[in-house]
Amino acid sequence: MSKVQLYVYDLSKGLAKSTSMMLTGKQFDGVWHTSVVAFGREVYYGQGILQSTPGTTHHGPPQEVIDLGETHIDEEAYFEYIASLGETYQPDKYHLLEFNCNHFSADVVGFLTGGEIPAWISSLPTEFLSTWFGQMMKPQIDAMYRGPLFERPIPDRPSDQGAAPAAPSAANATAGGSGQGQNGPAGDLALAL
Repeated sequence: MSKVQLYVYDLSKGLAKSTSMMLTGKQFDGVWHTSVVAFGREVYYGQGILQSTPGTTHHGPPQEVIDLGETHIDEEAYFEYIASLGETYQPDKYHLLEFNCNHFSADVVGFLTGGEIPAWISSLPTEFLSTWFGQMMKPQIDAMYRGPLFERPIPDRPSDQGAAPAAPSAANATAGGSGQGQNGPAGDLALAL
């Protein structure tokens, strides 16, 4: 038998609380990362399933510790279960909104206690995506986890490989002679992609 706790961390370190209303029109008190503590170990999902001594992860001390009761699952069965989740919770499957540490914590808590993690944590992605800012950011967030926004064509002739980039044309130079295109440095970067 072991006590079960949910450790809650704010990945924004207070930034979400202070800026979310202005950016989204909704108040978000944090960008929540969770882990589960049982049998003297803190387990969580990020770059795969990780475990540590409670409170010693790279996230620093938890912002909140939520007691979720006790489990009657024995320690060996628990760690066998955690190992079995490794097939599902692979590093390359992580997605900030769709498949993250909170999904992992929900599965582990369900196994240990039959309970759930608090809705204010599990509903955060849906709440964020219901805002105009969330909708605007979704393609960028998806791109971080799904690969590049733009695919570069593979040259079909050997002579195209290693060719020097074309010099900027006079039409793309600004009047001030900075060498930036008409769209400024950000526009040039987007065009270069």
